[in-house]
Amino acid sequence: MEIICLHCKKEIQPDQHRYFSRQAGMRGYYHWTCFIEACHKVNSIGAEKIAPILEEQSPNAYEVFHPADLPTTVLDE
Repeated sequence: MEIICLHCKKEIQPDQHRYFSRQAGMRGYYHWTCFIEACHKVNSIGAEKIAPILEEQSPNAYEVFHPADLPTTVLDE
């Protein structure tokens, strides 16, 4: 049975490491290296789409807070 990689569209040989993805939108067989490459591509595209939305909703979403900068409240014992 011929198994075709969804990323590169080439046949996966029996001696090659293959991976079956169950991820939504990526379900199918891949060469292992093709799967890694496809994940990087999908994640970078997703990040590019999400970043402007987050920035619009919360302009300070990427600020880094340090514990010393946070206000403290002393609780009564």
